[in-house]
Amino acid sequence: MIQTVLGQIDLAEAGFTYAHEHILTSPPLWRVREDPDYVLDSIPKILVELDFFHKAGGRTIVDATAIDYGRDARDLLLVAIKTPVHIVAITGFNRGDYAENVFGKMSVEEITDLCVKDILEGMDDTDARAGIVKTGTSYGFIRPIEERYTRVAGRTQKKTGCPIITHTTLGTMAHEQLDILEQEGVDLRKVGIAHLDQNLDFGYLESIADRGASVMFDGPSKIKYATDEQRILMLNRLLDTGHAERIMISGDIAFRQRLLPVMEHTDTAGWIKTWDIFEALKPEIIVPGHGSPTTDMNELRTYTKDYLVYMRGEVEKILENDGSEQDAYNIDQSAYSHLDTFNELALQNAGRIYRIMEFE
Repeated sequence: MIQTVLGQIDLAEAGFTYAHEHILTSPPLWRVREDPDYVLDSIPKILVELDFFHKAGGRTIVDATAIDYGRDARDLLLVAIKTPVHIVAITGFNRGDYAENVFGKMSVEEITDLCVKDILEGMDDTDARAGIVKTGTSYGFIRPIEERYTRVAGRTQKKTGCPIITHTTLGTMAHEQLDILEQEGVDLRKVGIAHLDQNLDFGYLESIADRGASVMFDGPSKIKYATDEQRILMLNRLLDTGHAERIMISGDIAFRQRLLPVMEHTDTAGWIKTWDIFEALKPEIIVPGHGSPTTDMNELRTYTKDYLVYMRGEVEKILENDGSEQDAYNIDQSAYSHLDTFNELALQNAGRIYRIMEFE
């Protein structure tokens, strides 16, 4: 049986499942300042997206929004009762730097009791029960609070039998997570490790699958981590070596109602190339990671590919004329000023694209 927000369902009812997505989020303020797109707070918009997901054949979504990432069981219930899509909620934590000030003084036993209650009784003083426990670690190391979170996940799994999802930062520390879980007596076949397509090393990924854990590729088309060609080649290699049952896939690409963010390491040229591959597939319904579902490819192209092409073209003119980063901040982006997050991201994007192209 699978525990959803509205109750248990048979495995056969789960159908096509997204194993790592986010329905609603309310991240820490510092995370929001880094990128406002981390906030997902519109119930009407997510209901539209879930409707498109269901019409496309989707039946179940794991909402990986952890306690320290703004999970709100009441809001999840409001969504769940209005959609035919089964929603699996989680208990546990995303990473140590999100809420250490709140949970840092609690013992492993106290936090375990909290997570077990979420699984067996209900979350946030509701009857909605979590179905999965989550833990996570930082880039290249494990904070003391993260080790405790991971032990909490292991002990919660042992007491309830629920599966475990782990967050890795850029795909690192997977084996260290598994070592801790193994110390707690966890059956690693019930563990899925997220974001491993951000660390495409075959030996590393195969060794994780060989231990019984599931390898999660949840960032297709996120070029800042890897190209889709690299992901596909790695997936095929894992399939060819007999690891089909240890692979999970989920992800997003497009922007519609928000101005897309450019990070310091974003490969904007690669993003454009991947968009062409994506559009050549001629999808009938597009469920963007940022904005409501649509059938209007022209609109999506305008605010994703065309925006990047325009910005890169303007920056290229500045570079050809020996201009400066300050000139990039003066690029006219008024055509996109109606988009959510425009005020937060427009100047940031201009500066980052300039700095990226300066060394291409």
